[in-house]
Amino acid sequence: MPKTRKQKEKIIKELEETLTKAKIVLFTDHYGLSANELNELRSKLRENNCKYQVIKKTLLCKVVNDNLKQKVEELQGGLGLVFGLEDEIVPVKIASKFAKEKQNFKVLGGIWGNEYLGEQDAADLAKLPSKQELTALLVGGLKAPLTRFVGDLKSNLVKLVYILDSLTKK
Repeated sequence: MPKTRKQKEKIIKELEETLTKAKIVLFTDHYGLSANELNELRSKLRENNCKYQVIKKTLLCKVVNDNLKQKVEELQGGLGLVFGLEDEIVPVKIASKFAKEKQNFKVLGGIWGNEYLGEQDAADLAKLPSKQELTALLVGGLKAPLTRFVGDLKSNLVKLVYILDSLTKK
């Protein structure tokens, strides 16, 4: 059953709000996937504060600016949007991993800031570490010299104790 004008206006308004909140938006082709498979993707995304929405290209074209409108019109297949609300990399990683598992699911590109990302750009982003991984690397890098320094001080103290112990035995 077709949507009424009011329903479409509500969808456009919600889409505008979500687009302004999102740090990254991915365009996906979901034709050939079952509803259960899409729900599986939605639950994986929801766990990471991301969102998936199936949308018509005509409604999306009313929301995006003129530079992106032409790119959106060129997209083929059923259009689904992955919104990354907190992190830019995590939704790309989840969508790319899901695309490897399911043959009928494809990441077609996306929007990061005001820039259009092509299919290859999205694949390159999926290879980057997430914010949590980068934070862990930074903390580990900062912690390593301090840990080594403390270990060196401790080993010198242990050696001193052994020397003193051997001197007292003589």
